[in-house]
Amino acid sequence: MADSKTDYLSLRKAAAMIGIHHATLSRAVKRGEVTPEFVTPGGFMRFTEPQIEEYRQKRLRYGDGRIAEQPSTQEMYGKINGVGPGAAEEVLESIPDLARSLANAEYAALAVMDNSGHVERFITSGISEEVRRSIGGPPAGRGLLGVLHKQRKTIRISDITRSPDAVGFPANHPQMKAMLGVPILLGDVSLGNLYLTNKIGADEFSARDQHVMEAFARYAAIAIESSNLYARESLLRRQAEQEQRRLRAIIESSAAAVVVVDAPDGQIVLANQEAERILGRRLVQGQGRQHYEQAAVYRRPDGSIFSPNELPLQRALSDGKVSRGVEVVLSFPDGREIPTMVNAAPVYGENGEVSAAIAVFEDITALQEVERLKAEFLSMISHDLKGPLSTIKGLASTLMLENGPRDIDTLLEYVTSIDEEADEMTELVGNLLDMSRIEAGSMPLDPEQCHLADITGDCIKRVTRSRLGGRHDIRVDVALELPEVFVDYDQVCRVLSNLLSNSIKYSQSGSEIRVRSYLMPSDAGRIVTEVRDSGVGIPEDEIDKIFDKFYRVTSQRGRGRPGSGLGLAICKSIIEAHDGKIWVDSVPGRGSTFYFDLPVSTPSVGT
Repeated sequence: MADSKTDYLSLRKAAAMIGIHHATLSRAVKRGEVTPEFVTPGGFMRFTEPQIEEYRQKRLRYGDGRIAEQPSTQEMYGKINGVGPGAAEEVLESIPDLARSLANAEYAALAVMDNSGHVERFITSGISEEVRRSIGGPPAGRGLLGVLHKQRKTIRISDITRSPDAVGFPANHPQMKAMLGVPILLGDVSLGNLYLTNKIGADEFSARDQHVMEAFARYAAIAIESSNLYARESLLRRQAEQEQRRLRAIIESSAAAVVVVDAPDGQIVLANQEAERILGRRLVQGQGRQHYEQAAVYRRPDGSIFSPNELPLQRALSDGKVSRGVEVVLSFPDGREIPTMVNAAPVYGENGEVSAAIAVFEDITALQEVERLKAEFLSMISHDLKGPLSTIKGLASTLMLENGPRDIDTLLEYVTSIDEEADEMTELVGNLLDMSRIEAGSMPLDPEQCHLADITGDCIKRVTRSRLGGRHDIRVDVALELPEVFVDYDQVCRVLSNLLSNSIKYSQSGSEIRVRSYLMPSDAGRIVTEVRDSGVGIPEDEIDKIFDKFYRVTSQRGRGRPGSGLGLAICKSIIEAHDGKIWVDSVPGRGSTFYFDLPVSTPSVGT
């Protein structure tokens, strides 16, 4: 039991009393050179002052060879070579202590330098941590230390203060006289210097001390190089891990599906969420190739089945084959089919053999749908342009015949028909041009203060003058008390005219069509305009598609002349350009209601 009246020293205070680093004293305890008076329950060592003074005196007498507890030279070299316990960092920290013990010096220091002589690390022994802090940063190498680095030869001086190359010591620096400086070389490369000062029990260091330290410096060079290699390896490992994390983040955020598998067994190394979505199952590192190969039946576009070894990913693994743009259709047990476009490539290892393979595949369902719609659109456009042209040509040819119609009523009927067909062609070509301008961003708005009552009135006049407009009962409810809007008058009029034309086209003759504008109940800063009819309606599964380019509702095809599939897409672009929204409610057989909203007048719409 410790005497409560005794003042015990902590490890740090005991080390400061001796004039060494606390880590040095800790290692001395491990070597059995000094034993703490007791260890607290928390694992902290406690010493007495007489005990530490006795150990300090032993260190001072070490030059007479009377301390059998000191480690042997062989043990020291073993630590330097990394054979003994401790990592590379601990070995570096121990070099000044070991050198100091071998040469019986009061102080020792290790300077690890770069090629230009800049001190990267400066490790001391014999100087307390408090004194070390008071001295300041590492030496700049402009005096004897710089000379040693440039000459790469040992310097042994009996009195530093008398050397012409000596530079004054900084404040708080311990008094130093005799010096032994040894360069640490690895071949022709200078790694640093080892300094020892104040030979204990003598005025200067001996030739034997020089010989021992020069031999010791060769081992120190190995330790420094090992530490440098370890640091570089750690840096490269961190960089590799960082790159791996970055690559994983890129792969995870990719819109395309990515799967990386190992060779030769094809086990999954990495797979992103899009790959899991397309294959419909979780893909975890270490899963075998059967896990993803059995997810679906892999078919060619003609319906024939790929064998497992014919798939792009497996060809990359087995043959090093690079595949680009291979179309693979995934057929799932539930009847779903997903067309994909696959690219695959091998990854080669250091030995030049395939070590892994990567497959990047994309769900091209939407792309195929767009291609289908484009093909259908081109067919439709050619038909729609050919129809009016044929009609115009036929009517004009009839009028030009010598025995053609000559009465005024028939002539008027022919001319009216030609005019209507020309209007159809003009609208079709106009829609095509406007859609291309909208997509290219070259169709600017020209907003102005206006009222929806005026826009609605002009639209009603324009629609009723058409060949179908007079056959319906159009009711209007747009109060003059509504706020004005800041919009492109002609473009909003075009939207409303298009919605009215659709209602007229797909409603029974004589049926009622209502146009109404009102403040949005949930937002008084927006005005909603609706066009309601009692026509054929839109199937529920097509509601979300009708504002897409080239899309035509299936139930409306064959009813008179079909539309181009661009009108509603143009309406959507115009309304969204005004910071608005357009949508539809519909019940097949009972009619549809189209809505669009616009902000109340604030001159903020860009041109």
